[in-house]
Parts: sequence; structure tokens; C-alpha cells
Amino acid sequence: MLKSKTTLLFTLFFSFISPVFAGSYALEKFYEKTHTFRATFEQKVKSGNDGDIQKSEGQILISRPNKFIMNYTKPDQQQYVSDGKTLWIYDKDLEQVTIKKFDKEMKRSPVLVLSGKNEMRELYNIEESVDYGKPEQDIFILTPKTGSEEDATTQFSRVELVFLHEKLEELRMWDNFNHVTILSLKNKKINETLPENTFQFVIPDNIDVLDNTQ
Repeated sequence: MLKSKTTLLFTLFFSFISPVFAGSYALEKFYEKTHTFRATFEQKVKSGNDGDIQKSEGQILISRPNKFIMNYTKPDQQQYVSDGKTLWIYDKDLEQVTIKKFDKEMKRSPVLVLSGKNEMRELYNIEESVDYGKPEQDIFILTPKTGSEEDATTQFSRVELVFLHEKLEELRMWDNFNHVTILSLKNKKINETLPENTFQFVIPDNIDVLDNTQ
């Protein structure tokens, strides 16, 4: 159960919710002017009032559209790499790589909320929220649009993007079992120049390969 949560990518507050407009500068800046994004993260998974049920750490690197590396370093060593066409999932402890096609189901993954571009408004309803205890934050609530084929495949019922001084600080995700995953971001770098082969995964020697692209 715990490891399955790692293989994917809270305190409740009183909020006032209103429709998000194109003038919401923090969100627009992130999607329109941020082409690459690098950060370290701490991830916590919580279950209702039971507190933390899992903690993990790692690094994330994204390049729009749909390219990303999500590297978990503690407690398990796992890596997710996408070049926008193929997804590689490397479990170092199991000495195994799983290869998948990047398809419509992948577009529902919360990491694509960060690395995607046009998908956000196509797949999610977006509202702006205020935490009156932290008025300096900008919070945007994303809920999957209903009535489409992709809606049935989503693993998360709600996603929140939290900005502080126009910089992304946190990603919060509620799944269909009322677990909350919180990704806190630090050491952020924006719009780096990256080598062309950054998002090409090189399969290590002497490991099992599960190729699901056939």
C-alpha cells in the first residue's frame, strides 16, 4: 500500500472560492512563461485524520510539453522519466524497468498538471481559493471535468496548486480514497537550458524490462 502510493506522484482551511480568470498572474506566469522547472521535493501522504502514512524525498525536473523526470531517493529509489511519447518507470530496489506509452490516461497524472501546457484547461475545472490564515498565498483548485472518456481514468478527485509570491510552493492531491498527497517544493530553478537528451532514459544493464508499448 505504501509503495503503491510512492509509485503514483493536510490541513483543511476555510476558503472563499471564485472562478479563475485569465488575469490570475501567478498561474498564467507558471504555464505561459515557465518552460523548464527544477526542484527538490518532500512528499507526504496522509489518510483522513490518521496523520502521515508515508514520507519520501526526491527531485523533479520538467520541460514543457509533457517531459519530466521524477526521481525518488528516500525511502525507496524509484525514477519516472517521460520524453512526451514514452514513460519509463525504474525501480532500483526491484532491478526492474517498466516501459509504457504516453497516452490519454497519462494526461490525467498530477505530474502532468506541472509539465503539461494546454491539458490543464482542457481536462480540469479551475477555481481560485483564499486561505485567510495565509493571505499571501495564491491557491488554485483543479477538479477533473466530468462527462468525458478520460474522466473515468483519473486517479485524483482534486488537485491544488499553491503559489507564494508568484512561485509554485506546493502541489496537493486528493485521491478517490480520501488520501492526500502533498508535494512541497524547494531549491527551485526556472528556465534552465537543458541538453537535448535530458529526458531519454538509458536502461541499466542486467535488469528486468517490462515493455508495455507493444
